[in-house]
Amino acid sequence: TDIGIKIGPLINCGNCLNNEAVVYEMLMEDDFTKLEDLINRVMELNNYRKLLTNKYATRIIENFTNDSVVCEIIDIEEDALINGKVASNVGGTFNKPTVIFTEIENDVLVGSGRGIVKNLNILEIMHEINKTDSNIFLKYGGHEGAFGCNVNKTLFPKFKELFNKYVEDKYKNIKDSDFVYPDAFVPSNSINIDLYEQQQKYAPFGINYEPPVYLSRLRLERIIPIGPICKFVFSPITYKDRIEGIYFFNDTSITKDNVKDFLNQNVYVAYKLKMNNFRGSYTLTLEVVRMELIDG
Repeated sequence: TDIGIKIGPLINCGNCLNNEAVVYEMLMEDDFTKLEDLINRVMELNNYRKLLTNKYATRIIENFTNDSVVCEIIDIEEDALINGKVASNVGGTFNKPTVIFTEIENDVLVGSGRGIVKNLNILEIMHEINKTDSNIFLKYGGHEGAFGCNVNKTLFPKFKELFNKYVEDKYKNIKDSDFVYPDAFVPSNSINIDLYEQQQKYAPFGINYEPPVYLSRLRLERIIPIGPICKFVFSPITYKDRIEGIYFFNDTSITKDNVKDFLNQNVYVAYKLKMNNFRGSYTLTLEVVRMELIDG
């Protein structure tokens, strides 16, 4: 989790801002004096990337109309490739599939999209659009959670219409079948390394063989939003230990608009149990799948 959330963006920021050289130098440097300076330069670069992402995401968020998807063209004034970052930020805010385009030469739009919604295969939707009108895409590709494409600018309205239509069609099926079935109820005082070790006897997990989903009663003590994810700090209802959780805004029950409604409340939490290792220190994290208030 720390590598994906903290280190990954630092490595990627050079590509976003067309300054890969400084990141490469940082990764290859073995002189600790020089390395400290390079790390600081990369961190400054990443902070600049964050500022640009927030700048353009805010423009979209402030002017968004209530469609099933977010599909916008932005004019990025700086030399930056941040479509995907903006799409993640905006999509996470509204919990909607999102694609953000910028225009390049010869009336071609370059887009980066994020599926955002759980169980929604965004690449399948691109296939459906291509089947309907093969002239829209100059090229496209990706996976079930994200994609990139080049689109003829004159056909952008058609793309947006079909994107909205096919997401609505798919989303109806998801809402009708999107139930969480926990594998076991776990008392809060049993959320521990022993439980994780018992679980790992059945590993490795992967596609079509996922780790178990547990259900526990907890109290949400703290919320820490970080772009398209949110960190939680839970406390068991009956004693004072703290348990950290992480949540990706990809479920219809929790969005950036309503997440604060859960703060300081007793909740049912459905989650997968993860183990993080940082410099030899192991910590358990709840990867939250669903959260509901406990009545009464």
